[in-house]
Amino acid sequence: MGNRVLVIYIDIDDDLGVAGVQTPVIGAEEVQKAMEIASKYMATDSDFNSMVVAYNVYRGLVDDGEDAEITFLAGSRAGGVRAQRAFSKKLDDVLNKVRPDEAVVVYDSPEDEKALPIVQSKVKIAGVEKVVVEQHRGVEETYAVLGKYLRKLVDDPHYSRVFVGVPGILLVTVAIMSLLGLLKYVAITVALIVGGAMVIRGLKLDEVVENWWENSAVMTVAGVLAAISFVLMLVNVVLVSEALPKTPQAYAAALDDVLPYGVFGLLLLFFGKLISKVLGRDVRLWHDVMGVLVVIVLYYLSNGILKAISLGQYVISQQLIYGLVASSLGLISLYVGLLLFERRFLTEKRS
Repeated sequence: MGNRVLVIYIDIDDDLGVAGVQTPVIGAEEVQKAMEIASKYMATDSDFNSMVVAYNVYRGLVDDGEDAEITFLAGSRAGGVRAQRAFSKKLDDVLNKVRPDEAVVVYDSPEDEKALPIVQSKVKIAGVEKVVVEQHRGVEETYAVLGKYLRKLVDDPHYSRVFVGVPGILLVTVAIMSLLGLLKYVAITVALIVGGAMVIRGLKLDEVVENWWENSAVMTVAGVLAAISFVLMLVNVVLVSEALPKTPQAYAAALDDVLPYGVFGLLLLFFGKLISKVLGRDVRLWHDVMGVLVVIVLYYLSNGILKAISLGQYVISQQLIYGLVASSLGLISLYVGLLLFERRFLTEKRS
């Protein structure tokens, strides 16, 4: 007997759910019913074309005498990590029911493509079909298509947070700064907001935050408060630098003034992880305690050096050197002791 093949149509953003089709849909008969429903709502959508392609791939395998099955699998309208996790859970259910030896995957968008590693981690992929729909339309139809995609930018949370949310923040910020008479800082503020949005999307920090929230609400709150602290530090740097004399003493004094914001943000992150580990009864919580101690020690040492420079004293005092040596030895000794204790505790726990 040949390998059992499963044809998987991927709809990571759950357009099928919007059309009223709940996934997973398994089997040719159920798939045909789903396509009939989808044809009433999304007949001109590339997703519907992908469904047709997936069904044709399945029919081709059956006609060739293959032992084949077909399924339509969706993720979630939430997008990002939540959509991928929802897709993964549904895929597990389908694989347990169908028990295929290999899979053929059909998809049509870059977002759907993110599900390929999930499928590959669970079943051998024997084939991939990416659907690209080429259309030649008149001017009116072109405007209709453009309108459809503009609506998607507004309605789809995955896109609206960038294409609607960021411009909205910019407009509100400009209006508030205008009321406060701070329009001379608009260019810098807009650059910070746009640059921040690009960093967040480029490094997928929004997905990291979603993942944090699903695993630890405490860590998410700590992360948000830390981000606010870092932003306040940047704002203070911008405001102070406007009238700052170009001298080492002035730079040191200014840096000493904004340093607490950065330190406070780091402490919030470490305390967030510490509380999460305490709630989870994780013995490794001392790693974060060490992090807190290191940040505090480094802050006081930096504070001493910056204060000395701001007063025109460029020679580090013996007291500061002794403090650096003593704190370093103390932290290293504490780290080694706790590391040995952790290894012994975990060894005893396993035995």
